[in-house]
Amino acid sequence: SARGLLTPAEREPMGYRTGKALVFTDLCVFRLDQISRELIVIETMPGTTQQQIRDASGFAVTFDADCREVPLPSSDTLAVLRNRIDPLGLRRLEFVSAKERGALIAEILAADRAVVERCIAAQQRLFTARS
Repeated sequence: SARGLLTPAEREPMGYRTGKALVFTDLCVFRLDQISRELIVIETMPGTTQQQIRDASGFAVTFDADCREVPLPSSDTLAVLRNRIDPLGLRRLEFVSAKERGALIAEILAADRAVVERCIAAQQRLFTARS
């Protein structure tokens, strides 16, 4: 469920969490201007032009005066994302066609099964060593 374009003052009486909300797309990052209730582009993705964002949006786009490009992640950050946060590569599902999705799901399930089997084997070895 989306936060909607509500201000913190509107969210709080309804029992919803308040705080800063950002909208991330494959082209840019928006923030909600509390006064105009307009989504403002505060960052662009690497290599993306303001015109590309305008062309892809269904509304008039405003860019923050301090709008900057999102820095590319370091190799260390990428390693953490790929190997610790998403070791099975679930996020890849967002970027493949419907035709490719079935094979990718099968690959992910096989990798998951292998992890589970390694965990069970390790637990059995530990149990055997304690017996």
